[in-house]
Amino acid sequence: MILVFALIIVIDGKPQPQDTSYWYSINRCNYFAERTGKWRYNYWTKRKVDAYCVPKKIKEGSVEVLK
Repeated sequence: MILVFALIIVIDGKPQPQDTSYWYSINRCNYFAERTGKWRYNYWTKRKVDAYCVPKKIKEGSVEVLK
């Protein structure tokens, strides 16, 4: 098991598990969470978008982990 950081995307209050990405670095994960969540309201789709990172333990090789 390895510890990674999962970037969770939330649209209209509902987590989108199919859009979860995994990162080795909390700094990189937070960078993309901030950029994604910065657009709190998407004017094209009329939806509220948010993002945040959480630590997760995963089996090594089970998912792609980004750097």
